[in-house]
Amino acid sequence: MEAGIGRTGAAVTNKTHYGRPLTAKVENGQLVIAIGVHVLAHAVIYSDWSHEYEESGDLTTHGEYIRTFAISDAPQFAKDVVSAMLHEREDGSTPLSDFIDKISQAAVEDGSLGLCEEDHRIDHGKTSDCETWAQVQR
Repeated sequence: MEAGIGRTGAAVTNKTHYGRPLTAKVENGQLVIAIGVHVLAHAVIYSDWSHEYEESGDLTTHGEYIRTFAISDAPQFAKDVVSAMLHEREDGSTPLSDFIDKISQAAVEDGSLGLCEEDHRIDHGKTSDCETWAQVQR
């Protein structure tokens, strides 16, 4: 399964403006999330969070939304984003692990087709008989 998502949330076709679009897929037994470094930089500079409202100081004109940074090196910026995603807190969690936790919970709540159909009450640290992928851990 593969999905490409544009800035507006719409699906992205094979034609892209800056290169590789944001994609998420399962490939060779791995969850792979990828985005081109230039697409990342583009998404950041056009994001709502990157533009703060600045009053004009003049009662007759309106303020403007201003970005106070410029990305000069997209590959280096992407490396710094990776560092921020993997920044480990005291409990060992990272912003990336928080994202995986939240999106996994959303998949469970949405009724993932990868779940056993039976009701379960499984003790923490244990697995169910239907979790055959985890047999090595038993």
